[in-house]
Amino acid sequence: MRLDPAQQQLICHTLQTFFKNCPIEIFLYGSRANDALLGGDIDLLVIVPDPVLYHEIKLKQHVVLAALKTGPTIGDQKIDVKYILPNQVTEPFCELILKNAVKLKLP
Repeated sequence: MRLDPAQQQLICHTLQTFFKNCPIEIFLYGSRANDALLGGDIDLLVIVPDPVLYHEIKLKQHVVLAALKTGPTIGDQKIDVKYILPNQVTEPFCELILKNAVKLKLP
């Protein structure tokens, strides 16, 4: 995985502030999940078990993205965050993502 511990911690902490007590799961996927590749944006998949909160976050995802980019260790990088509900993990796109994704450890 090509995110240092400080970046991982910032991502997890920032996302948790928006999800309060909701037990989300955060996965890094794409080129940043592979140590053998170079460059690439930060692709995140967030599994949100609360449908109401899922819809609220979808409406203000630009605020979440801005919060991620203003962190001291991330900066203005290309970040893509996809939010899904647990029942969507079996969809083909999500199965493909999760096959090589790295789960970020929440503090």
